[in-house]
Amino acid sequence: MTDGADHPGIDLVSRASTSALLAQRLASIARGALSLLLPPSCPACGRGVEGPPLPCRSCDAALRLLWNEARRLEPPEPISPFLYAGVVKDLVRRMKYRGDRAAAGFLGEMMAARLRAIRIEPGQGFLVPVPLHPTRLRERGFNQAERLARIVGRRAGLPLFPGLIRRVRWTGSQTVLDTEKRRAAVASAFRPGKTLARRTVPRGSAILVDDVWTTGATAQACRGALEAAGCVPPILVLTAARAELARESGSDSPSLPGD
Repeated sequence: MTDGADHPGIDLVSRASTSALLAQRLASIARGALSLLLPPSCPACGRGVEGPPLPCRSCDAALRLLWNEARRLEPPEPISPFLYAGVVKDLVRRMKYRGDRAAAGFLGEMMAARLRAIRIEPGQGFLVPVPLHPTRLRERGFNQAERLARIVGRRAGLPLFPGLIRRVRWTGSQTVLDTEKRRAAVASAFRPGKTLARRTVPRGSAILVDDVWTTGATAQACRGALEAAGCVPPILVLTAARAELARESGSDSPSLPGD
């Protein structure tokens, strides 16, 4: 058997991996140093605050209102700390379209707090982020649901299993679709993960993680894939926010958030 010295390609891969890890480490150190130099700011609006980086008074009042509005809509599912409106809508959009890690961190913390509030403790479940289609993942560079799930997992003490399901069909943007069209768009879009045969489905309740609950169509499609993967119902859904659909006209509001 020969070693890596006889195969320049192996050596190049090793060096590339080391360089990537070093770059990530340096970036982490730089972010930490920058956080020490810059004054604390409100994670919602970015204005400077005194003390730790907590919401300013104005955003705190708005967030409390949206927290209470989400409670008004419970039950049924999903488990969500906030209503999708106002400052929370801004936070989600910053996280999703600008890659704002501070926004993701704040939303993830609040999602973990919501789990603790309903007595979901470590060992009682595991997190499964809603997967993006590979095309969307390449465009965006990250999966916002997985980014949230990792934060929730660290704060709530719950393991993360991102490979249990995969997205196999490109559905495009769903922001202007109503409930029935969304359901048709995501039907059969999810399947069990390719590596499932080599892994054991964890025990406990599967908790599906996404950024926003709109019509429930994506969650319904993901549930089918999770059950096919061997997850036992009930399968819970945890999102950073939930949209309130228009009731006056009996139809869904236009321009709801999508992938």
